[in-house]
Amino acid sequence: REEGYERFAYPDPLNPETGPITVGIGSTRTREAERVLRDRGLDPNRVFTLNPRAQQGVSRDIAREMAGAALAKNEPVLRSMYPTYDQESASTRNVLRSMAFNLGTTGLSKFRKMEQAITSGDIEAARREALDSKRARQIPARAKREAEMMMPRPIRYGRTDRMYSPLPPE
Repeated sequence: REEGYERFAYPDPLNPETGPITVGIGSTRTREAERVLRDRGLDPNRVFTLNPRAQQGVSRDIAREMAGAALAKNEPVLRSMYPTYDQESASTRNVLRSMAFNLGTTGLSKFRKMEQAITSGDIEAARREALDSKRARQIPARAKREAEMMMPRPIRYGRTDRMYSPLPPE
């Protein structure tokens, strides 16, 4: 939903001269993206070009594979960045995945106060930190949706040993 789909490569809308070339579902040129393209018989040099005479497009299926490869690569990095990652709510983990996909894990690592807030269980502070950023000013609607998606960690109910999510703060 957040990235959309583009069959052919396009420049970074915020920095068209020097930003990354993107294709498919927000995929930039990485080893993982190149591997998917080669496995599908496509030339990465022709996919990641802005020259309309040389361009090769990608189907939605290939775009999903490329995005999936990027997400899979980010998962162990997120676990190392956030010691409580596996205990966080599914929606908070999805926000972290989305931010890492959008910014890269290096970009996400700059959200140190948000990381501290999530790790300490303070979702309200994490939401504030996510919205107090250059990224939130550049893509405010997406940042707001993601901040609203962050939820407290599920809690184990003692008698039944079931997990439940507490109500979000108001």
